[in-house]
Amino acid sequence: MSFLTGKLVWAGDSITANNHNSPNPGFPELTATQLSADGFTVSNHNIGVPSSTCDSAGQASTVVGLYDAGKQKNYCMILFGANDGAVPKTSAQFHIDLAAFVATVEAAGFLAVIITMLPCGSYASTAFRAAINATTRSTYGRVIDFGDTGTTMGAETAENNGTL
Repeated sequence: MSFLTGKLVWAGDSITANNHNSPNPGFPELTATQLSADGFTVSNHNIGVPSSTCDSAGQASTVVGLYDAGKQKNYCMILFGANDGAVPKTSAQFHIDLAAFVATVEAAGFLAVIITMLPCGSYASTAFRAAINATTRSTYGRVIDFGDTGTTMGAETAENNGTL
């Protein structure tokens, strides 16, 4: 018997869109499957767009349009960062953009969950990633810390390793 109905909307870049792991399911799909197995009734929507950045207003608008008042909880799972650093953008500008994104989806009724940035092999991301992850951890109440350098998934050495 289900004890919670919810909607998960995943906003982000190619990591969220699962471009690097196809045809296997990505973490948004695996998360929804596990929640369903645990008794949650979950509606899962992955709107991740490869090469997108945190200031992608189109994704925020799409999230807002997916709000479902019939669900007990509506979560917007937000994973950006890799492309923001490649723009290049400062960590301070990233957080201004992220705050605007969060404000937009929360104004529509979503609970925003920020996912820390993973390593990126396409540019020297270490300093940028450390700065945005530190600010994310200290600023937002709902954080999934995939980007912790003390974990296997967040280790700099894992940036191009799809087997971890």
